[in-house]
Amino acid sequence: LFNLNMVRVSSTPGATTNLTWAPSPDDFYFIDDNLDSHTPGSTPLGSITIQAPTFSISGTLSYCSSPSLNPVPGVTLTLSGDGSGSTLSDGSGNYTLSSVASGGNYSVTPSKAGLTPGTNNIDTIDVIPTQRHFLNLGIPLTGCRLTAADVNGINGVDTVDVIAIQRFFLGFSTGIANVGRSQFTPVNRTYSAPASDQTGQNYNAIVFGDVASGFVY
Repeated sequence: LFNLNMVRVSSTPGATTNLTWAPSPDDFYFIDDNLDSHTPGSTPLGSITIQAPTFSISGTLSYCSSPSLNPVPGVTLTLSGDGSGSTLSDGSGNYTLSSVASGGNYSVTPSKAGLTPGTNNIDTIDVIPTQRHFLNLGIPLTGCRLTAADVNGINGVDTVDVIAIQRFFLGFSTGIANVGRSQFTPVNRTYSAPASDQTGQNYNAIVFGDVASGFVY
């Protein structure tokens, strides 16, 4: 029987220090995982690496405009601040950023590439309710659907938004404002020295121009 005493020489994650074995006449030696014996001072000496405690960030991305809150796959969640990394949401809209070092300050930002003009499910069916809202005909758009209709973000929903959605539907790449681009709520989430896993970190999404069912997602 023997006691193996170790003294931490650093609190910096990733720092290493060699293990120093007592010299003869202590007659101390060790056997590696190949059952090969090593005498003090031989190679490998071994080392200790300081490992910081970690936590994870997880949640779900859902499509806001759809009553069924359809999942949003393929969204990039980017970690920045005192560490970096990224992950993609899966087919159920779920994501996890794992092994984030504790004690730091971080921000997580979702993003997704815009849709190609002419993409299915942004079409005349979206143009008509946008136009009717502008003309005060029937039931007005509200909530996420209203936000999705205001594709240029200026002066509320007007003729400019109607034309932009129509041009996108026809496959034009100019004069379409933000049609086909995703917007997430919240824009990002921040974390200040969390001590445990952060679950339920959810985001809602809209696609500009995707006003009426069937929706893109």
